[in-house]
Amino acid sequence: MNAVPEHITPESLTDMSTTQIEEQIEHLKVRRLSSVVAYEKGVAIKKATSDEHARETLGKQLDMLAKNFLAIDKAVTSAETRVQKIRILRLELGLE
Repeated sequence: MNAVPEHITPESLTDMSTTQIEEQIEHLKVRRLSSVVAYEKGVAIKKATSDEHARETLGKQLDMLAKNFLAIDKAVTSAETRVQKIRILRLELGLE
């Protein structure tokens, strides 16, 4: 799975308005939210299951998923900061 959808390239970002870029970030946030729901369901299953091996495996998977969420949050924050810098530069250049 690619980190960035194929249709989003530096060239396509140049053609996007700041609003469109922000919409892409919002889309990522929505996708992340659905992953959080799945994560929370997994936590509930972990608490309910009686099979120790499955519980241990599930726990490891949930820990790895939590680390993924931290990385996603960091990436989204970085992207939002970059959008703000782009907005400022576009304003300075009279492109917005």
